[in-house]
Amino acid sequence: MKKTLSYLCVICLFIWSCSSDSPETTNSLPDFTVVGQNEGTFYQLNFDAFNKETSVLNLTEELGLPFSNAQDIVFSGPIVSFYSRENSGFSAWQKNLTTRVSKKFESYFENNESQFAVFSTHSPNQIFVGYESPIGSGQLNMKIINRATETATDVFLITATMASLVGRPMYHNGKLLISYNDDGTYKTMVFNTQTQVVDATITYQGLPNVIRNTNGNLSVFDNGNTYFEYDLNALVKLNTRSLGAAPVFLNFGNIEDSKVHNNIVYHKSPAAQPNFLNFYPGVYDINTQDSNIIDVNQNIDISFGPLEGTRFIPLTSVFDIVNEMYLVGFRSDNSDGVKGVMIFDRNRKLLNAIEVPFSPLKIIVN
Repeated sequence: MKKTLSYLCVICLFIWSCSSDSPETTNSLPDFTVVGQNEGTFYQLNFDAFNKETSVLNLTEELGLPFSNAQDIVFSGPIVSFYSRENSGFSAWQKNLTTRVSKKFESYFENNESQFAVFSTHSPNQIFVGYESPIGSGQLNMKIINRATETATDVFLITATMASLVGRPMYHNGKLLISYNDDGTYKTMVFNTQTQVVDATITYQGLPNVIRNTNGNLSVFDNGNTYFEYDLNALVKLNTRSLGAAPVFLNFGNIEDSKVHNNIVYHKSPAAQPNFLNFYPGVYDINTQDSNIIDVNQNIDISFGPLEGTRFIPLTSVFDIVNEMYLVGFRSDNSDGVKGVMIFDRNRKLLNAIEVPFSPLKIIVN
């Protein structure tokens, strides 16, 4: 797609429809938003399922992004943040994809001889910057910036030998979850973003997988063979059980782009290498311990016109709880450069595919 794509345009929806014997229609699809990049420019596409229309926004122009490759892109709820470091100063460009309100936070943190940033993330109302100070001390501190007033507060979190983060700190249900390795013991700090104190620390037997549960709790796979939920309000473990075979997830620590709903884990499953794919969208049933993947190149059993005979690489995925559908952002590996979103039902049957004029980085169901 040319960089001359207009800032806001309504483009013809390109849907490769299911065959006539399929009971699904495009009206059953969810509304969703896709954020992605093409040729150094960031874009947002909004899909209106009822009207079968898409609108495209040039986020680089709208937000005034001064770079072609952000050093970090973080999604939390409906807010997308583009983080950048300029001359040791950290800045963020944020947009609420629901309200369409955007804001820039310029030079909100600076690396210097006494402090060094180790993470930056956000909640709907705050920006969090974890930093070591003094440098080399192992003391992890955090600057909390109020998005509305732009005032900042600094708090001390922990001193731990060999303290190193395991996955990005993750916001969930009013808490910031910071997972780390404390001299060989893996832990998660539960930081209350309202009271700005540490409510509790969860200690694990081995490497953890920490995933958001749609019921408001955390879902934790500890050392691969133990599962439990953690109530973030009561600060207690629930529903602990042993697993016969350890499920395989793409990452350890906090797993941002996965979720648990009704004891089903929707996650990314690593592809065995060598492979032109890095991951498969995965589905794991905690009760039965059955594990399945969505192979975007094998699960297509319907004729989808331009999709036939082409290999596709999944880039991102999300599960729509309301409609029980899996949305997978992809690109093709051929010269045609087809990019889009495939939509599968919960049984991994391909329902539709919608073309997107850029490489999807994140899909948010509206």
